[in-house]
Amino acid sequence: MAERYPLANSQMIREAQSTGIDYPFAVASINVTQHLARYLHLVRDAVGCALDIASPRTVHRFAGLLQRQEEPIDVTVPFCELHAAVMTRLHCNWRRRKREDPQITVMSFAPVLEETLKSTRRFCEGALMSSSSEFRSWVDETEVRDGAEPPLSVPSVAFRPEEENQITESLQQTASWQTSDAGGVLNMGGCISSITSL
Repeated sequence: MAERYPLANSQMIREAQSTGIDYPFAVASINVTQHLARYLHLVRDAVGCALDIASPRTVHRFAGLLQRQEEPIDVTVPFCELHAAVMTRLHCNWRRRKREDPQITVMSFAPVLEETLKSTRRFCEGALMSSSSEFRSWVDETEVRDGAEPPLSVPSVAFRPEEENQITESLQQTASWQTSDAGGVLNMGGCISSITSL
């Protein structure tokens, strides 16, 4: 996520560290990775998976998505894209929840994580999974529908004007990669070193 979407990732990290949102971004990312790996049958231990286990149909479609990758290193791209989409959705859900009730603490984070994972399951069960870009479009559509701020917006924290311009340009470039034919499958290599080593 940090390699493919460095500014959006740093925006979420900054917001997560701010007093207004305040949640452990790295811990949430590790939890999401574990839940997704268990859900998709990428690891044997499915104990504690809030997503339950994916249907054989979903696993088959996801495996097909992995097989369609051109380079061996690209095999992680679909998982990384799904992870980035879930983290973006989780971040937006928590940000919205904190705006609704600024008094809630990180102790209320688990229900938001569970809600996000259930939404992920619903999406995965119905998705065609013909391209990794479906995961990003899912986040964009659901965030707009839910009335939350778009996940690729200019940060709400204060930046110098030149930083703000750089962020805006980077986010616009990221959005154009998502919609271009050549960028239909977003490359987030390095998001995880190997799905099976989880």
